[in-house]
Amino acid sequence: MPFHEIPDRFQTPPDHLSLTRYFTAEKFKSFIESSSLYLRRQDKFPKEDEISLSLYDLESIRRMRGERAEMEIQIYEQEKSWAFINCWSLEYNDWRKFWEVYGKSTNAVMVRTSVGKLKRQLNQSEFNLYMAVVKYFDIISEPLGVFNSLRMLSRKPSDFAWENEVRIMNFTFRPKEPLNDYMIIKINVMDIVEDVIISPFATNNYSESVKSLLDANGISSEIIQKSKINIR
Repeated sequence: MPFHEIPDRFQTPPDHLSLTRYFTAEKFKSFIESSSLYLRRQDKFPKEDEISLSLYDLESIRRMRGERAEMEIQIYEQEKSWAFINCWSLEYNDWRKFWEVYGKSTNAVMVRTSVGKLKRQLNQSEFNLYMAVVKYFDIISEPLGVFNSLRMLSRKPSDFAWENEVRIMNFTFRPKEPLNDYMIIKINVMDIVEDVIISPFATNNYSESVKSLLDANGISSEIIQKSKINIR
């Protein structure tokens, strides 16, 4: 049950494009040593406005579904606990805002890979996995259109458009038992990491810690770079 593309539901980016993800020092260490991706359950996302239906969405659903609307809204709320998501950004984004929002600490890194390399790893997984470019929408004026669980996994309010997000997703329809808060996808981290960029806020000795971590896990430390952002 490997990686799947669903052209009528998701826009999957071309293989040659870059993907980046920011890690705090602790999470980067876990990523490298466990050689795995961490997918968070959708209803456990810290920013509720990322996954909530807007007032305009609710109006659209009630208009489209009529008497079935309230039941389908309740089903969607339940389905949030059936979906798991791992987030990346499309293209190379060495921006101060990303470091401040997603670095979340002095010592942090950005990992760069490509769409193609990540897809090849997902294709070897035992789980059904999807990749999609997030569609950003105006919560005040943009019609919902098609309302289904998979499509809702890859849309966010336009306030988040600066993230330029790509999502890796798993969805289990009507699981027989309650699901964990997260799921782990094993990968070969050596085959996806192209560059490791050190935060501009990092302490002077953090680069050496990153070098030691990569060396200990068979990854060339020559891929380490310093952020081009100048912090005075």
